Amino acid sequence: MRILVVDDHEVVRRGICSVLATESSLILCGEAVDGKDAVEKAKVLRPDIIVMDVTMPQMNGLDATREIKRLLPDTEIVIVSQHEAPEMVRQAFNAGARAYVVKATVAKELLAAIAKVNKGEPFVKAAKTADASRSLDPTAVLQRSAAFEKALRVSEERFRSAMTNMAEGLVMLDAEGRITYMNPSAEALFGWTSTELLGKDIHEKTHYQRPDGSPYAAIDCSLLRVLRGGAAVREQEDLFIRKDGSFFPVVFSASPVKTESATGGMVVCFRDDAKRRQAEEALRQSERIYRGIGESIDYGVWICDEQGRNVYASPSFLQLIGLTQQQCSEFGWAHAMHPEEVSSTTEAWQKCVRNGTNWEREHRFRTVDGHWHHILSRGVPIRDSQGKILYWAGINLDIQHRKEAERQLQQLVQTLESRVSERTLELENATTKLRELTGKLLQTQDEERRRIARELHDGAGQLVVAMSMNLNSIVNEKEKLSVQARQNLEQNQALIEQASREIRTMSHLLHPPLLDEVGLDSALRWYIDGFSERSKITVETKLAKGFTEDLPRDMALSVFRIVQESLTNIHRHSESPIALVQIDRSPREITLVIEDEGKGIPAQIQSKISSGELTGVGLRGMRERVRQFGGHLDVRSNVRGTRVIAVLPIPNAPD
Repeated sequence: MRILVVDDHEVVRRGICSVLATESSLILCGEAVDGKDAVEKAKVLRPDIIVMDVTMPQMNGLDATREIKRLLPDTEIVIVSQHEAPEMVRQAFNAGARAYVVKATVAKELLAAIAKVNKGEPFVKAAKTADASRSLDPTAVLQRSAAFEKALRVSEERFRSAMTNMAEGLVMLDAEGRITYMNPSAEALFGWTSTELLGKDIHEKTHYQRPDGSPYAAIDCSLLRVLRGGAAVREQEDLFIRKDGSFFPVVFSASPVKTESATGGMVVCFRDDAKRRQAEEALRQSERIYRGIGESIDYGVWICDEQGRNVYASPSFLQLIGLTQQQCSEFGWAHAMHPEEVSSTTEAWQKCVRNGTNWEREHRFRTVDGHWHHILSRGVPIRDSQGKILYWAGINLDIQHRKEAERQLQQLVQTLESRVSERTLELENATTKLRELTGKLLQTQDEERRRIARELHDGAGQLVVAMSMNLNSIVNEKEKLSVQARQNLEQNQALIEQASREIRTMSHLLHPPLLDEVGLDSALRWYIDGFSERSKITVETKLAKGFTEDLPRDMALSVFRIVQESLTNIHRHSESPIALVQIDRSPREITLVIEDEGKGIPAQIQSKISSGELTGVGLRGMRERVRQFGGHLDVRSNVRGTRVIAVLPIPNAPD
């Protein structure tokens, strides 16, 4: 039989369709939303039976029944209404209906009514009232029904909107576990449309087997258990099956729908739980990873609550100090800490918790074997999105080996420092002795120069003078000699005079006699004049008046030798046409400056001079002469020339 369902409420239509779907001989050929729509669809579809509501917009069910019976007299009509008044039943039959079923009994009586009508027999299942014989005004009944239907439509629209917009899936079942309604979210989750599942057993479509492929018996079905037991369940985890046969995890709640103290159906609300379970598994996996990382960090990790109370410490740390987690949480760790550190550590930790700063501190803990073990503790506050501290997390690093290495290194450093000090003292003593030896060598050198100069003057010099005197007597009688003899005599006289000058110059250079006879001032001027004449270098002298007064003999000799060596270097290396010798004296020191305007000292040699690696005997001698008196020598050079500055403190100078 072909059935047309007419009702302006979608929920009611779906409920009627689900009841019809349980009878295989009944075919749903269409649905109409009001009386006018029913007339139009009846003319097109020509159904065998029409299940018709009474109160509808556009055209009520009674008027639609009259019109359809006029157009299609063979089509039977079953009125389904919420009204139980006998007068309404009489009006329905007067309009041409063959059966009348109250909506509250549709699940039980609709199929029986259709069977009766199919046989041409009337069917009436309306409640009888004590005043059944009293005649009612159908117009008044319809008006009251219209108002009630309007309110019902508003309520239904709200319900439909809520069900449609729910993110969770919602399914309604009848008393046999067949699906009577399914919202769009449920369709999306299952992959089925409502049309495909309406009237189908939910267990057979979405819950029929386990993930391993074994069958899932209906008697074990958690959903059907609610129908059988009549008790609601909340937030149950389970697995549902999609249309394509794949499983997806859900969390569902199910509530039975009671009708006259009996379970007439059930409402199931569920949501896809895959992301939550994946997140939980990822969290558990992450926790396992970080716990493993924490345990691999020497003595692991620690966690404290927002008040600074320990709530977790790695087993490796607890085993080290011999405490349980409960003891550690009750600040038992303070009993294992070195007594010298307990007070300061507790105070610092409380301050850290108050200020919300990072934590880093070294501790000494007593181990179970009684030894002190060094631990470096580090931690940071963990905050929520508003910046509030939720807890503290950190690590304990084993620094015992580092501390032992530091102690050994300190001992080694002390040993090395002691050895270096000893070696330095030895080097200083050796340097002092070397300088003393150098001073003695310079003194011996000067004395030897003085002796050689004296011997040249008194020995060879006097002999040459004597030869010159004897030769002069011959020169007086040279007229008696032959021409050749006179020439030889004149040559010998010139050679003797040259030898005398060279002996005298050599003697003076070795040790100027003026230094001992008339003093440093005259000796310098004599030497500088001779140097200028021999080298053709113009030397300017600026000698402070009285600079030689009360100057020790050995210092005067050193000043002369420094000037002598500096001018010799200028002549040999600088290519400068001029030079300056300047001597200044203060109450406590003499400052000697010799400079030129030559090409300067090469950078490589200058670097060695600056670092103390003197390259020539002359510079070494000059520096040693200055050091003998506690002074210092400075050599400055560039492309514009070279300047030598020697500063010598005057012995026994007044303060």
